Amino acid sequence: MVEASVSEQQEQLKQVLTYLQKKETRSAALDIILAYSANKEQRDLFDDLDVCKALLRLLPEDDMPVCLKVAQCLVNFSVDHQTELVSLNVAGRVFDFLKDRVQMNKTAEEATHGQFNEGD
Repeated sequence: MVEASVSEQQEQLKQVLTYLQKKETRSAALDIILAYSANKEQRDLFDDLDVCKALLRLLPEDDMPVCLKVAQCLVNFSVDHQTELVSLNVAGRVFDFLKDRVQMNKTAEEATHGQFNEGD
């Protein structure tokens, strides 16, 4: 089997990014992106594709499994794309997402809460 050239692989990944726009194909596209974002050599294929922007558009998604895959992809891309992620204010967007979706567990035992020392 002949391995595809870098430009052919990038073309295929561009096509995968278009699948993010349709709900029916979104989860499968995220699985592919997640697999490709696992190592540096494959992450480099996304360099000119604005993958982080495409992923960030999906964060308001109501489907929690999709949001988790998006978050996993962003974590993988954060290794090589720090400047892009900072310029896109990813930390703020992820914080807003968590603030809206995560609820405090008020039933935790007192022993698990932080305690102050007398000198604090």
